[in-house]
Amino acid sequence: MMFWCVVFCFVPAVWADPKLHCNPGSIHVTISDSFFTRNNIDITDARQLHFYQHSECFAERIDSGYVITTYSPFTDCGTRVDHKGGEYTFRNEIVFSTPRSYKAIMSLECQYDDKYVVSSPLAITPQIRTLNFATARGTLSVAMNLYQRSDFHPKSKFGPRPSVVVGVPVYVSVDTNNIFGDNSIVTSLDSCYATTSQKYEVMKNYHFLITGRCASPRDKTVRIFSNGENDKARFAFQMFRWKNSQDEYIYLHCEVYVCNKTSEICSGSGPLCNNDISSRLTRAKRNTDTKSQGSDGPSGFLTFGPIALATVKGKGQPSFHTDLHVIEQDQELLTNCIFGSVFGILLLISIALVIATVVKRRRYHRKQMLKRDSLSVSSTEKSISLPSS
Repeated sequence: MMFWCVVFCFVPAVWADPKLHCNPGSIHVTISDSFFTRNNIDITDARQLHFYQHSECFAERIDSGYVITTYSPFTDCGTRVDHKGGEYTFRNEIVFSTPRSYKAIMSLECQYDDKYVVSSPLAITPQIRTLNFATARGTLSVAMNLYQRSDFHPKSKFGPRPSVVVGVPVYVSVDTNNIFGDNSIVTSLDSCYATTSQKYEVMKNYHFLITGRCASPRDKTVRIFSNGENDKARFAFQMFRWKNSQDEYIYLHCEVYVCNKTSEICSGSGPLCNNDISSRLTRAKRNTDTKSQGSDGPSGFLTFGPIALATVKGKGQPSFHTDLHVIEQDQELLTNCIFGSVFGILLLISIALVIATVVKRRRYHRKQMLKRDSLSVSSTEKSISLPSS
C-alpha cells in the first residue's frame, strides 16, 4: 500500500526541508543547516534542538544539518498519542532553545493505520473471570470489561485478548448484575493492579492502579470515574511497558466488593478518589498492601488478560508544519523564580540585620565593660589618695 505524505509547510516547497519520517520503529526529523540560515537561527550546539519540555531528547549533528529521533513505542520525549477513527496519531513539537527563551521550530504528527499496529502472537488462553456471589436474596454476578472510549460504548469494547499501544488510554468497567434492583448495592474496587501473571497472588512484576479505593499516586494517568457509588465501578489508565521485563503483555487484577452503601463504607475519601487528579503530586503516599476497612460484603478478585503491548509494523503518514515563534516562559516557573529571588533577597537582608544587631550589641557591651573598668580604676585611685587617720 502506498502512503502519501501530506505536508503543510510555511517555507517554499523547493527547499523540501525539514523532512519527517514515520517509520515502524522510529519517528525522526532531519533539518538542514540552510533552514537555520534562512531563518536567522544561530545554532551552535545540537543540544539546543530538542523536543519541547524534554531537553534530554536532543538532536544529533549530521553532515549538513541535524536529526532528532524518538523510538517506538513513541511514548518518550513528550510524544502524545490518540486513537480515533481507526488510526493511531503521535504528536510532538521541536524547539530551539537558548538560555533565555524557546523558539518553536515545527509541530509534527505521524498517523499509523491501526491494522498495521499488531502485537506478538500469544499462545495464552484469555483469562476472563466472572465472579458469582451467593447471598441470602440470590446470586449476584460481577464482570470486568475493557473499552477504547471514555463513553464505554459497546462498540468500543475490547475482545478477550486485546492489543493496545503503549500510551493509549484503556477504560475499565467492573459491573455488578444487580438483579434485586436495590440502589444501595454498589460495586467497590478496593485495589486494581497489573502483573505479568494470570494469578493475582503472583506479583513478581506488578504495577498498582488503584489502592485503598483511590487512584495510585504512583501513576498519574489513572482517573477514577466512579467507585462505590453505583453498580458500575469505572476508571481509566494509560497502557504502559514494563521497565525491567521482556514480557509483552499484562494481566489486570481487581479486588471487588459488593457493598451496601447504606451500612458500609464503599468509597475512598480524598482528591484521588472522586474523579479529581489536581492534587496528585501533593498527596501523601498510600500503603498499597493495607486492605481498606469498612466493607464486609462479598468480595473476590477479577482478572482480565492477557493485554498485549502492541507495536507498530507499518509506515505512517507524516504531517507537519513550521511556525517559527518564541514560546513564552512557563508562567509558573517564572512566578517561582520571582518568589525565589524575593525570598533570597529577604533572606540576605535578614542575615545582614542579624549580623548588624549582633555587632551593635557587642559594641554596646564592650563600651559598658570599658565604662565599668574606668569607674573601677577611678575609685581605686581615690581610695589610694585618701590621707591616713
